[in-house]
Amino acid sequence: MMTGLPYSCRLFPVHEFGHALAASREKVPIEGFGLAIFGIFPMAYVRMSVEHLRQINISQQLRIYSAGIWHNLVLAAVALALLSTSPFILKPLYQQGNGVTVIDVKQDSGLGQKGGLMKEDTLIGVNECLVQTENNWKSCIHQEYAKLQSGFCVHEAFYKKEDIAVKKNGTSSDCCPETNKNMCFRFSDHDLDQLMCLPARELAENAKMCVDHQDCWREFCLIPVLESKSERFLRIKLSSKRAVFYVGPIEEIFSSVAVSPWVSNYAAVCYADMFELLLGYIFSFSCGLAILNTIPLFWLDGNYIIECVINGYLKSFISEFSCRYMLIFTFKIVGCIGLLFSILISLLKFDIYKFNEF
Repeated sequence: MMTGLPYSCRLFPVHEFGHALAASREKVPIEGFGLAIFGIFPMAYVRMSVEHLRQINISQQLRIYSAGIWHNLVLAAVALALLSTSPFILKPLYQQGNGVTVIDVKQDSGLGQKGGLMKEDTLIGVNECLVQTENNWKSCIHQEYAKLQSGFCVHEAFYKKEDIAVKKNGTSSDCCPETNKNMCFRFSDHDLDQLMCLPARELAENAKMCVDHQDCWREFCLIPVLESKSERFLRIKLSSKRAVFYVGPIEEIFSSVAVSPWVSNYAAVCYADMFELLLGYIFSFSCGLAILNTIPLFWLDGNYIIECVINGYLKSFISEFSCRYMLIFTFKIVGCIGLLFSILISLLKFDIYKFNEF
């Protein structure tokens, strides 16, 4: 929008479309529109007749000046409504509440190795914890971190079928040979000091989870022997009835695996995530632009709105133009200082966050 001052440019053409629509409604000719570069930011603008603007009353001018803000708020409301109803909109192809889908896994992590997780895998459980939502996934992992390592109910015949399975008075380091792909287990009863080198996948694939022998019927509770207290042996269940077993620190799961709350048998879940991300950006930017243009800043809508209000509605109370000009200028300076202060605070918070992360 242009009113005798430099172009009032915006990030969203929707904002300028609002000004143009309001100007047309008030019979103010539009002289031009287009795109411009302000610093490094691409922006849209609309230019209208200053002479015709001055001829209409204050209410009509305010409708034109605030139309961009109004359109941004409407666009934000539409984006929020679509975002809130996205589970219903996307329901034919995508569902929520039936697990979470892996969208990324670091290949150099434990879960990224052969036999681990892959993109588009649907996770439905961690040990005995049911995973239906993204919050469930996080809480299940935290739950396993907070409690002691769980064991598995195993029949006596299983761990005695190999002669080398049972070792008495051994240590975890020499329980299984380095070349052996088996894993070291112990009895949940500490009075039994036997360590057993057993095939972990075969043992834990369909076994019931346990804490001690009382949780098992006619079986023994065998608990994995791990090198560190921060490590866990987890059975991650997939919707394909396959299980992925993980041995390592819990923290690595959060840093190496990214999941989506969407599940689909027909299309990649990345499209549903992109749809929600786009709506989130539209909502954030539209609200941000509406708030920014409400503040009395030079060259933005707030600049024209405050001039219109003070020169129009307060003219009878402040008759001298110089006083009104100083009042308008003060509002603009305060708005610019407030915006600059907000930017500095945001940058400071970002630096503190990065420092703590490092």
